[in-house]
Amino acid sequence: MAMECGLCARPLVYLSKKELTRTACGHLFCADCIFRSTVEIPECPTCEAPIEYEEIDQIFYSTETE
Repeated sequence: MAMECGLCARPLVYLSKKELTRTACGHLFCADCIFRSTVEIPECPTCEAPIEYEEIDQIFYSTETE
């Protein structure tokens, strides 16, 4: 089963390097989704843990193999 954004259900494997984010509670979302969501309700959409903007991390990864 592919991992998906907790809000839009888009497969996370298809996101570009700048689009994948992780909350302090460890949940993964598209950057646009989580930033839009936390403007109105500053909590994780998955577990309802409080979220501060500064606690949302961008995840950088590479799909290249050596």
